[in-house]
Amino acid sequence: MANAQDDHATFDSYAQALLELSDARGVTDQVAGDIQAIAGVIHADPALGKYFSDPSISHTEREGMLESAFQGKTADVLVNFIKLLNAKGRLGNFGAIAAAFKHLLDARSGKVDVEVTVAHKLDDGELENVRAEISRKIGKHAQITQKVDDSIIGGLVLKIGDKLIDGSVKSQLETLKRRLIAAV
Repeated sequence: MANAQDDHATFDSYAQALLELSDARGVTDQVAGDIQAIAGVIHADPALGKYFSDPSISHTEREGMLESAFQGKTADVLVNFIKLLNAKGRLGNFGAIAAAFKHLLDARSGKVDVEVTVAHKLDDGELENVRAEISRKIGKHAQITQKVDDSIIGGLVLKIGDKLIDGSVKSQLETLKRRLIAAV
């Protein structure tokens, strides 16, 4: 049985192959926009997602629908890629593969997703200051997503990739408490 790490590696492999093909054909920008748009439609319509992964629908039947939906409306490399996913029974993973494709493009262009958790919502100016400072510190262009969690009391919690940097007041108070208990 495959685990999540195996699935992630598989999605990355598919995304890398699509990126290389779209680069070779000079259609990467079009593919990047179209794959995200298609993933958005699938995400917004759960019935469509179920249709893509329904094993009772033959690959041949689905391929006809895919051709009529996408042929001539997006780059041939993406149409063929979608048909390949269908043939391999991976069409239900389209959203995850699209996310992996975006991640590859972001990494190539020096962009990194950063989740910032704060106690109170930051205004646009404050958020821009945080983005600029994080970008300067990590040497990449930070793309900020803001979350609000009043339980952190103050400060920031940053999630950059798989790293968590906890600069919250709550965390500092807990550390102080542990030190005081250990000192007694």
